[in-house]
Amino acid sequence: MNAPEASVGGKAMTKLAYDPSDGFVVHEWGTFTSVSGSDGALLPGLHHEEEDLPRFVADRMAVAKDRPDLAYNPAFQKMETPVTYFYAPAPIEVTAKVAFPKGIFTQWYPFVETMDPLVAEIGGKDRYTTPVADIPEHCRERWHLHDGLLDWAKIDVLAADAQVVLPGPVENTTWGFARRTRSNPLRIHRGDQPAQSNQVEKFLFYRGLGDLEFPVKVTIAGEVARIANADSVGAMGGLVLMRVTHDAAGFQSLGDLAPGETTSASIPEAKMAHGDFVPALKSALASRLVESGLFADEAQSMVDTWERSYFLTPGVRLLYLLPQATTDKTIPLTITPAPAKMTRTMVIRMELMPPSDERKLSVWLTALAGGAPEQQIEARRSFLGLGRFAQPHLTRAVALASSPAEKAAGEKLLDEIAQKRRWAPVAAE
Repeated sequence: MNAPEASVGGKAMTKLAYDPSDGFVVHEWGTFTSVSGSDGALLPGLHHEEEDLPRFVADRMAVAKDRPDLAYNPAFQKMETPVTYFYAPAPIEVTAKVAFPKGIFTQWYPFVETMDPLVAEIGGKDRYTTPVADIPEHCRERWHLHDGLLDWAKIDVLAADAQVVLPGPVENTTWGFARRTRSNPLRIHRGDQPAQSNQVEKFLFYRGLGDLEFPVKVTIAGEVARIANADSVGAMGGLVLMRVTHDAAGFQSLGDLAPGETTSASIPEAKMAHGDFVPALKSALASRLVESGLFADEAQSMVDTWERSYFLTPGVRLLYLLPQATTDKTIPLTITPAPAKMTRTMVIRMELMPPSDERKLSVWLTALAGGAPEQQIEARRSFLGLGRFAQPHLTRAVALASSPAEKAAGEKLLDEIAQKRRWAPVAAE
């Protein structure tokens, strides 16, 4: 029996599940995250993370867990949690590699056979964990985010019903949600590295940092967002504008944005209780993800991984789907033999700053620079409370500083925040 299909107006659109008659199929989903000011300019400092990945994941920044004084070159895009699923009617051996021309890969699993750039490049130290001042002058031109590569080489795509033991425990974590699909399990094929041959997972995983911009730019005047698509060819899909506060939230679906098109929308008011907002938004987004070509369980896995960070973290943000042609250009993925079909759904998450939020940041900076001691403590706590987005927000506050004293106070705290890779407010305090 063929897999069920989604339909719109009775017309079949996309399959909800894999059918063996489709042959060898690859599906992928992931996100890119950025932060921009009300003027639309992207802000640096996206190397911070909210939570550690499972201990079994390869991590080029592992040294930073013990050396928080080491930091990345400031990045404008954080590529988060692309997971690549394989479907096949019978076991098959494949090769897989992914490139990142304008960035580097920071974490991945299973382990790869080849990676670039190498971890140790300058004086035996990872150049991406070394402060710029410590890098010899003649080497600094090599200290940038580009030409990343991960090559898994041979991968055994096992039978869909193969009995395997997956690493863990992961329980109800983002990693665990990503496993909740019917994809075939994978085993890394390493004849000369038996230990790695035992690495088994339901997907390929990778993460990275980049220095690039996507075609959509958002500027905000008052409470109105102006959203422009500078791409002359590709439409940006399924735009969703949302506002989340500690107590409530709201969202508005804006549809697709055609090439060269600009639209404006008021930032939604936060009127929905979180208990109503989260399921409503997850349902709307999951439906749109299925329209993009994901299977139903993949779409559900994707929105489940977002629940805390995307749907419950206070802020104003825009989500939209990147055209697959842009994804293929940004992070080229090569699978051999070529799948009968490869669907790659990449969602762009833009953290936005309305002028009202920027005024709040300026108030904090004024207090940090010249307030009473208790006001300085509270201002510091407020900036650090922004978690992994503290650095870009403080960068914006410094850019808007009204006095040299404010700028100096902001830059001093920025230097401290910039050195924190794993965001830990207690340690920062």
